[in-house]
Amino acid sequence: MLRRVMRKQRGQRTFVSDIEKAFLQYKIHPDHRTFLRFFWPLGISRDRNAPIKEFWSTVLDFGIISSPFIHCAGIKLHITQLIKEHPERSSLLQDIDENFYMDDQVASANSVDEGLEIFKFMLDAFSAGGFKLRRWATNDPALASRMRSLEKDPDIQILSDQPDFKFLGIAWIQSADCLLIIIQAAQRTLLSNLPSKRTLLKGVAQIFDPLGFISPITIRAKILLQSVWKQKIDWDDRLSGESLEAFENFAGSLDEARAVFANRNIVTAREIAKRELHAFCDSSMEAFATVVYIRELLSSGGAVVHFVASRARVAPLKSEFSIHRLELIGAVLSARLVDRVKSYLNCHFDSVHYWSDNSPTLHRIKDSPSRWKAFVANRIREIQSLSGPSEWDYVVSAENPADMLSRGTSMADEKSRSMWLEGPPWLLKSGRPTVAHELNDFFESEDKVRAEKKSQGA
Repeated sequence: MLRRVMRKQRGQRTFVSDIEKAFLQYKIHPDHRTFLRFFWPLGISRDRNAPIKEFWSTVLDFGIISSPFIHCAGIKLHITQLIKEHPERSSLLQDIDENFYMDDQVASANSVDEGLEIFKFMLDAFSAGGFKLRRWATNDPALASRMRSLEKDPDIQILSDQPDFKFLGIAWIQSADCLLIIIQAAQRTLLSNLPSKRTLLKGVAQIFDPLGFISPITIRAKILLQSVWKQKIDWDDRLSGESLEAFENFAGSLDEARAVFANRNIVTAREIAKRELHAFCDSSMEAFATVVYIRELLSSGGAVVHFVASRARVAPLKSEFSIHRLELIGAVLSARLVDRVKSYLNCHFDSVHYWSDNSPTLHRIKDSPSRWKAFVANRIREIQSLSGPSEWDYVVSAENPADMLSRGTSMADEKSRSMWLEGPPWLLKSGRPTVAHELNDFFESEDKVRAEKKSQGA
């Protein structure tokens, strides 16, 4: 899912479409229809005593467990055939093949003319396989207008001005080209039901946030849910005391999510001198977390920062980890997320930077795993396999946005939202942290010594 959502975040102009009645486009072979028998009282809407009759399904049903797999396999087969027929479009088709989700397709273009060509090709190519792309949406009104003038089919919808168009469960404000997390259903559940463990779990489950836009808010609920489990409170018992207060605070804090907008386009086509990836990690005794940003240094000077993704996890209960072990686990989470981001965005980054406010963790990452016991050694090895030790540096807690995650900080004011969506102020410039720290000088000298020893040994 993360791959599909991130694919939508690439390109100056993006458009999405869905296949009309996707499953029903597959005819079942006559020899196999006997396995799809069902009973139905034909004419029940007119006659309550309508006789029950047996039917054989001739198309792929929605309720069959294997239907999603069969549909996706059919799409992939059709795209494979299209690549053979249209080798000049192989790059576009491979991109669609890697990033479609069920009946939703996504593509992007850097100009209106290019977008129009892709629109026409996708429409004809998928129609040739029996897949009619009926509903389209784009962030560019000019492109939408050209698409409408080109396609006269009244059944085809082309949208460009929807305030809450939903793509894979995320609200897309097309006019502003930004994304927003939908929290209304969770609010209704939390505010209209008894404050209990069941209500809390149901409310949290109704928040779909694959990129972690509002993780500083939702992590509070996860920490509370873990606390309720530790107290062995039954599902429908009314919460009380500190648990009730935390429940009410979380329900009220969901309003903060309405003001958290993230840019849809995070890999721009503007003239840039350098593109960097910055990951911040942090841990507390309750949770560990990481958040990732793209920083684009402009040729004209200055920088632009884009929020990419975040991950937050509650601290495990089975082992009583020290804060330093939890910080190391947070660093592993950071390295894993960056590895996925680089793979999914599929664009060049001139450099990658990891930031932590825990010096023992940084010393461990820059050390040899063989010097440590299994738990620490295994995590150092994973971090070093996904990142270079020289890419890790120290940042003070006040300039670490992941600190908002590990502690569940409020995002009610503009300052905290800016810190969350754009990182620390120095990230918007071309330099390093505004608060210099002697640890970074120490690590840089250590890296130089290590590199010199390696060259002498070679």
